[in-house]
Amino acid sequence: MNRRLMRPTAALFPLAGLIAVAMGGGALVGRLMLFYYALQVCTLCAVDCFRNGAARESGVRRADRRFGGGIVQLALGIALLLAAMLLCPELKPHFSAGLFAAAGCVTLEQLFEERMYALGRRVDGVVLSTIANLLLVVGLLLDGTGGVELALPVALECPFTLGGAALGALIALGTAYLVEPAHGFSFKPVNLALFPRAYVQTLLYPAAALAICAVLPENMRKGFVELEALLYGLILWRLARTTCRRTDEEARPLNLLLVVLAAIPAATGAVYPELILCGLPLLSFAAAAVLATLCAGVVFCAPAWRFWLGFALLLAADAIVALQPLPEMWNMAAGCACCLIAVVLNLHKAFLRKAKRPEPRF
Repeated sequence: MNRRLMRPTAALFPLAGLIAVAMGGGALVGRLMLFYYALQVCTLCAVDCFRNGAARESGVRRADRRFGGGIVQLALGIALLLAAMLLCPELKPHFSAGLFAAAGCVTLEQLFEERMYALGRRVDGVVLSTIANLLLVVGLLLDGTGGVELALPVALECPFTLGGAALGALIALGTAYLVEPAHGFSFKPVNLALFPRAYVQTLLYPAAALAICAVLPENMRKGFVELEALLYGLILWRLARTTCRRTDEEARPLNLLLVVLAAIPAATGAVYPELILCGLPLLSFAAAAVLATLCAGVVFCAPAWRFWLGFALLLAADAIVALQPLPEMWNMAAGCACCLIAVVLNLHKAFLRKAKRPEPRF
């Protein structure tokens, strides 16, 4: 199946969380993300397993059969996590039925969205993703600010978040088969064999961020581990995701994008070190972006000396902003120079499109 490598809509899910955090719903978004990634672990990354499997198929019938296997894989993972939450005494106090169901609905919607892409309905996939994430961010804002209350017969935490996520999943369910009827279905979970690669492609950045949080001392942990910064890095990570490692030509636009998005907070922090964004210094966003750039470079980008030299320069810029080893103006100049050189290095052939071979004439 023919695929484009980068999907701008992949950034909408962490962007929705970032907007909700900026508006005061940080604790809610953090718990939703924990449930979401716990589901990714328990479902063996069902969405990315289906994505990788469908990319191998040349026909819509076989791709739709893999989609059926993805549904079964997702259901088994949800049942496993639900059983663990309800039966484990240590986890039971942290269980939230509303957030658990909302995370499940988000994952289900993303699976239907991947079906649209797999069957060549790219525009429909973009529309589904946009609508679902708009509904999610509205629900997060309503629950996070606490400005609206619902009189429900059953006590339910975060009803608007659950409602937005469930409505997005229902729209995806109805639209997916209305726009593109089923070409085949199978309950055989054939995508399970692809979970090792899907694990790395989905969980490397979140796992690396958690590992750094565990390793950093308490005085250095403040700032870097804040949810706003990690969500910014998650935007870069999700923009880089694809089914396989890119070639040199395919990786150049992504290399430039990653370097630019990591350089912006670093350079701005060098010029305005006192600037605060969402309650955090810009260095926090720069550090999270550098970590996401590293993970994306390891998994999705072709080895290229320009990219890794740019990464080293960005790391140096962050160190200069954090440590301030030089006089004030020199710190600013050195940090901005490192960011500028990193961007210029990766401009090389970044916008060069591969020439199409002329069709043979008979």
